[in-house]
Amino acid sequence: MSAFLKSCSAFERTLLLYIGLFGLHGILVLPYIGDKAQLNDLLFPILAFYFFKENKDQYFKITAPIWAIFALGTILDIGLISAFLNYNFNTLIESLARYYLFVLGAMVFIHFYFRTNTFRFQFFSQAFILAALLGSIAGLSGLLLQYAGIENTAVIYYPDFPYIGDTYRLTAFFAAPNMLLLLLGFAISFLLEDLSSKYLKLAAAVIFLALCFTFAKGLLLLIPLVTVRIFQLYKTRYSKYIWLPFIFLFLLLSHVEFKSIDGNPNTWYSSSDSIYKTESLQVLKTSYTTNKETSIRAFKTAPIFGLGNGNFNAFVDQQKTLGLYPKHYYSYDPHSTWSGTLAELGIFAFIALGFLAVYLIRGARKLDANIPLNKVLLPIFLILLIESINMDMLNFRFLYILLGLFILQIETSTKKENAIH
Repeated sequence: MSAFLKSCSAFERTLLLYIGLFGLHGILVLPYIGDKAQLNDLLFPILAFYFFKENKDQYFKITAPIWAIFALGTILDIGLISAFLNYNFNTLIESLARYYLFVLGAMVFIHFYFRTNTFRFQFFSQAFILAALLGSIAGLSGLLLQYAGIENTAVIYYPDFPYIGDTYRLTAFFAAPNMLLLLLGFAISFLLEDLSSKYLKLAAAVIFLALCFTFAKGLLLLIPLVTVRIFQLYKTRYSKYIWLPFIFLFLLLSHVEFKSIDGNPNTWYSSSDSIYKTESLQVLKTSYTTNKETSIRAFKTAPIFGLGNGNFNAFVDQQKTLGLYPKHYYSYDPHSTWSGTLAELGIFAFIALGFLAVYLIRGARKLDANIPLNKVLLPIFLILLIESINMDMLNFRFLYILLGLFILQIETSTKKENAIH
């Protein structure tokens, strides 16, 4: 790795550290803005300085991804309009922060535009493996401390967790285990392409162990990823048949919980609002289902510009007073990029998000799956797309970095295709 680092520019070395610090997300909590700024954000002024220094003569040589910029710009601009219409400090900060994340993704697109696929693969592989290792070590250390009787926030206790019971789950200071699982899953996808050294094999073992202790439903999506890659089924038309049952199971178990009739229906994850009952079994709505139903009601109150970023929780509190939301639930975020956008930003931002997804899906179909970087990014994109149904992703720093990289792969592939014709 030291030889590779020597070949990197100052911007690239700073970006590698920036991505690596994703693994320690959640450690920094500041007055007034809480965890909205993180350790890696402290590097951004240095990152911006080196980016401008190294790329100031390159901008006009780049073909901009107009449709992606249009879709993302629409979402960001509506977010800012909504923030002013539904003004509070947190809403404004969250809306402005998304512009910063957009700039981050644009930096990746512009800087790596003139780097080869091989370099891009090596760089982002090293960066995300470093981030995943830091997160895994933090989480596993927290678990060991917890079992030794030392309370810490690297793990969270979940009582009566579905199908498992009372358990501690790794978060490694992330807000939820699912966020940690995504980061670790990215690293696993890179590692599946290269396990050539003892260091990489050890990294894979540590990251896999941490993954298991998240007990997140997203583990279901890693099974087809590993299966397809190990047996190289991406080269065949059968790969989609491997993914489909796991996607179905993931979505099913997210939105309903199967429980014995004598079990307590009112938990952190489910309520007594049952869908189906027999003499021995009850099928309960989960908080994911309730949140999506609540998002529809929120959308109906403000269909054009929504409630404003981060204001869904306050709407949930109102619904509790009306008896329309289970009072034993925490006042959750929307827990969905799609229904959350509909509720907090309204119909036009939702359409723009759909437009962006269509652009990415169409672009993904054109990518050569035999190129190692594409081989890694395609399943990552699919997992992000499925997880977006149950996770609010528009504030995730790593999402914008991966978007910048994925859009770059699409645009350079399209450019080559046009050159051939």
